[in-house]
Amino acid sequence: MAHSVRDFTSSSRARHQTLPAVYRAHSAPPLRRIEGQPPVPQYAYLDLTNLFRAGAQVAAHRLGMAGSPAEAAERDIGDPRFRVHARALLEIVVGTSAVNPRCVAVGSVIDPTDTRLTSAWQRAGWLLLMRLRSPGRREKGVETLLSLTMQRDLLFNADPAEPKQVTLISGDEDMLSVVEELHASGIGVDVASFDHVLSDKLRKLARRVTLLDDYFDVLARRKDLTHAIGSA
Repeated sequence: MAHSVRDFTSSSRARHQTLPAVYRAHSAPPLRRIEGQPPVPQYAYLDLTNLFRAGAQVAAHRLGMAGSPAEAAERDIGDPRFRVHARALLEIVVGTSAVNPRCVAVGSVIDPTDTRLTSAWQRAGWLLLMRLRSPGRREKGVETLLSLTMQRDLLFNADPAEPKQVTLISGDEDMLSVVEELHASGIGVDVASFDHVLSDKLRKLARRVTLLDDYFDVLARRKDLTHAIGSA
């Protein structure tokens, strides 16, 4: 069943009865602003690893495991139970009136047969591009794949004369070059990110910045409460 952004705001309040108080330290602002977005083609590009890691650091701060999200990042502390409400994220970045938005999420998996993450995000409307990595090894190539996908979609496949709204969901400075390239081609890019991992250069170049910290109680799920990974 389709949900509206208003539905997620309401369900978020209902979840206040079960989520630990420190996990819901701030109420999300109303999401009505999204409903007025123009009906232009919508594109969203997500670095899953950046989102999960940063969100887990914010969760760790709210649970008292670190003095701030930045300290959690510096000490490599995160709440391992943190998960993201995939459909809520999609509606935050592209709105509710978008027609067939192209929403691409790039990440990595250790076990390609474990479809819990991919199935949930696909049901929510995301196209997943997942790289395989070995256990215990650092993720490689995600930012490159995400950048190449944005270039292909927006510079080669899309109509250059067609207005479009593009959102990058990552604060990683490694994404700066593709944002600069799109900017030089006349394509503005919005950036959505948790504040403590948002590059200053990306912040300055972005057409608009959405701080996901403001929507934490809408986005956050915990594995021990939802019994699902990346639940949609």
